[in-house]
This record gives sequence, structure tokens and C-alpha cells, in this order.
Amino acid sequence: MYLSPFNERVLETARRDCLFSRADLSRVRSLARNGLSLEQALVGTGLVPYTNYLAYLGMASALPVVTDPAPVSGSLLSYRVQLELQCLLLEETEQAAHIGFTNADPSLLARVREELPSAVSLIAYVIPFHAYVKHASVLEHASVGKTAASFISQLFAEANTRNVFQLRIVSKNGKLIAYADGTDMHIGASALPAAVLPAFAVRLRRLGKATGWHVETISGGFEPMIHLTRIKGNLKHAVEFSEAVWRFLEHPSGALIFIGTDAYIARHVLAKLSAPEGKEALGNGRIACLPADTSEEQEFAVHAALSGRPVVAVTSSQEDWWKSLSQAGLNIHLVKSMAHSDGRTWSVMRARV
Repeated sequence: MYLSPFNERVLETARRDCLFSRADLSRVRSLARNGLSLEQALVGTGLVPYTNYLAYLGMASALPVVTDPAPVSGSLLSYRVQLELQCLLLEETEQAAHIGFTNADPSLLARVREELPSAVSLIAYVIPFHAYVKHASVLEHASVGKTAASFISQLFAEANTRNVFQLRIVSKNGKLIAYADGTDMHIGASALPAAVLPAFAVRLRRLGKATGWHVETISGGFEPMIHLTRIKGNLKHAVEFSEAVWRFLEHPSGALIFIGTDAYIARHVLAKLSAPEGKEALGNGRIACLPADTSEEQEFAVHAALSGRPVVAVTSSQEDWWKSLSQAGLNIHLVKSMAHSDGRTWSVMRARV
């Protein structure tokens, strides 16, 4: 995501005071594009002391800075708007609403004024982003919490019904959408705006660990994404039913190449093979589990196989870089994955020259 006009003013204020180099400015903007807040990019990297950063917030906004806000529950500003605009209701009276903003752009202040009754004045403050995040656990509030709990319950139930091993949760048109292997699961949570994604990820990590899912938040593009990968349970991945795959695992020889694999295979199956107990079961560690996306990695995998080591390789390349192995008479099996509208399909085939 790109810096808002307000954050650009904060950055410019910091630049004038600290005399950043061009490389520093480029690094800060790059971190922001990859999902970090300006506070994380400046204070978290050590470029700016926290006390100075608070001063820059005040100078850029011309508003009082509240360093440790204590939000209240009121009727003047809904939780939905607070989450959407990343602001907190600090105090409300019949005449005024005191609101702390992480982004003091005039357009956002005007948006909040529209939400308030005409007889109520807006008294604005600026608050540091980490202080907002600390209180953004509004998911625990009854109305939002029930929606979140329902979303999570449907998500895990549908994943078990469909035998899904990989999930992604993204924000689309202000609504959380869950995808299973690239297919929309049609589970939506319209009451959960994009701003709750970090807090939602924390809740999923807590529940996911108990229900057999690895959960991580991936920052990138315009908004972050929550990625879930199944790590345990009674379900078997489609690949684990393959006779060819199991023959290789029981008597490793030649190469087993996964093409266009999903996160479950890349992170779970290969992690098991690389573990001490997996190595012992597969010829006392003779097996080589290797990435094979770049030409250098592919060459390394080819040399490992030609040297006599069984190889499990994971690649997104559709090129037949493994052809020399087949020409050398090695036993090569390809496990290909393709995404369709109804989910992901797998095919296992013997490589032919």
C-alpha cells in the first residue's frame, strides 16, 4: 500500500529533521508498499526515535497527540467506522466527540464529521498507529465477535467438508473472502472490514493451532492476506493417495518432481521428509529435498540425481529441465497440480523422453 498524503507529510517532516538519504527514503516507501505502517518503517527500523516520531505526528497534523489513548464505548461513532478509518472514540458528550486518528487526512476527518449528528462537534487528535492496533481488538465486541466466530466456524467446517489443505483470506470490496486453492468458498463477512485483518489473524492463529492449521499474515500489494496451511488432522492430501508417490517414499530412487504445488506439499510433506525421522525412513538422509524454480536450482537438482541421490524437487516451472535425468535412464515421476473453478486437481505421470 502507498503512503497517504498525511503520512507523506509526516515523512517529509522527519526527512527535514533527520536528513535522510535517498536510500533511506526509498527503503521506507518500499516497506510501506509491502504492508508496514509508517511508524514501523521509521521507528521500528531505528531511523527515528519514538519521541521524535510523536513530535512529527503533531507537526504534520497540527493536532494534539495522544500517546496512550483510552477508547470508550459510545453511540456517536460505530465500531465499523472506527475500524474502517483506523480511529478511536476517546470521549463523547452531548456537544462533542473526541476522536483520535492514525491518519489525519482532511478527507477522513470530513468523513467522520458526516457520521456525527449535526449538533455534535468533532474534536480531533492524532494517535500513534501501534496504540490504535492495541485497541483494535474490537472483534471481541458482541456484534463483530459473533460475525467473526460464525465466519471462522464456517471456514473450518467447509475446509473439512471439501478436504481443503490451503486457505487464503483477503479483503475484497470491503468484505472478507475465503479462497480454497484459488476458488471462492462463498463464505463472506460483510461486517468485518479490511482494517480488522491483523486482529482477525491473531484470533485465527490461536484457534488454528488447536485445530491443526498454520496461520500467517502475508503483507503485499495493497492489503495484507491471511494464509492458512493444514498441518495435521485425519484428512489426507490428494497426493498422499498416489501409489507412485508412496512407492518412491518407500524405496526412493530417481526423482519425484512436484510442479505447481500448493503450500501443503511445499511446507508440510517436504518438511516431514527433511525432519530427522523422515530422513531415517528415507535411506538415512540420502534423499535431497530441493527447490527447483531457478536455472541454478534446477541444475543443482539434476546433479544431485545424477550423483545417485534420490531427489524430491518442487518447481513452478513447466519446462522439462528434468529431461536429461530421464535420458540418463533414471526413474522420474512428475506430480502436476492445476487450479480449476471447482478446486485443484493433481495428476501423477511417468516422465518420457
